[in-house]
Amino acid sequence: MRRICPTAKYCTSADNVHTEDKNKVKDVPYKRPFDWSFEINHIKSTELSRSTPLTEVGFDVTVISPSTPDDLQENACPYNNSISLLEEGERKKFERNGADSDKSTGVTLTGDQFMGKLLDTNRGFIPQSMDRWGNLGPVSRSVIIGDKLPPKPLVYDDYKPNARKMNELACSRRVPFGIIKSANKCWMNSNPNTWYGESYMDQNPQSWALQQLGLGFTLAIVKHIIAADNRIQDITSKSIYKKRQHRQRASVIPSDPSDTSTYWRKRVIPVTPVDTSDVSQLTNNRVEPVNDAIGTSNDESITNSPLLSETNTQDTYRDLSAPGCDVE
Repeated sequence: MRRICPTAKYCTSADNVHTEDKNKVKDVPYKRPFDWSFEINHIKSTELSRSTPLTEVGFDVTVISPSTPDDLQENACPYNNSISLLEEGERKKFERNGADSDKSTGVTLTGDQFMGKLLDTNRGFIPQSMDRWGNLGPVSRSVIIGDKLPPKPLVYDDYKPNARKMNELACSRRVPFGIIKSANKCWMNSNPNTWYGESYMDQNPQSWALQQLGLGFTLAIVKHIIAADNRIQDITSKSIYKKRQHRQRASVIPSDPSDTSTYWRKRVIPVTPVDTSDVSQLTNNRVEPVNDAIGTSNDESITNSPLLSETNTQDTYRDLSAPGCDVE
């Protein structure tokens, strides 16, 4: 956007596009309501067919979690489900639940009061909700891409008047519409025979910007997969879901048999050879796994000890593999 916004003639240079800036609200100067924003150059923007009276437009990015796998009704139509989740993410950003405090001024503002302060400073607030596939919410999509008209404002409770006003502003003609489309039109008019990017694959700002967004989404997904794979490989890691943390993991990649700390432990009690012909003795001697990922025994007689000795290994494994023995 440091390149697209000046191309679209909403600002003069990349220096007018900021990330995580402070001093947006005087009462709480250390708060950073925008993940990224751009200042409007009104002299430059008058050349556009749709200008804006705002001094700045800021975006607050939020990633939407998918619905739970057991919700069959929501997962019956993934696209509609994604749209509803994106809209709900936008609502939460407009409502801005909680409070904002600043130690330097000693002022505390509720989320709706903070949104009112942004309105007083003539700033537009755009919630940029995104799902796990890179889809944008309807409000931010209309402002950034411009392939769809802005949606109707959502309905809010009476004690959230500034959330309603900011939502109405974000869906009105006072905010830019289709920044990428504006950049595309301005570039084609002034540079009809020049590529915007480095190849014919990105001849104009729109194709270049969408490729950059796609590259960013792909990189984020790949990093997520790598992080998940590293967690799976780590047998000491726990589930990120609290409901599953108390459960023992059912299966992992087999541990190294030469590592006594992570593979097998045996009972302190002596292991006696078992006659496989006598079925009644089959459940007496069991080798139990103690790897947290495989299952931990609650028996206090299990301690850290070397691998099974050569004299007992054969008999013990014959015990586990004998017919009728319940081995998981």
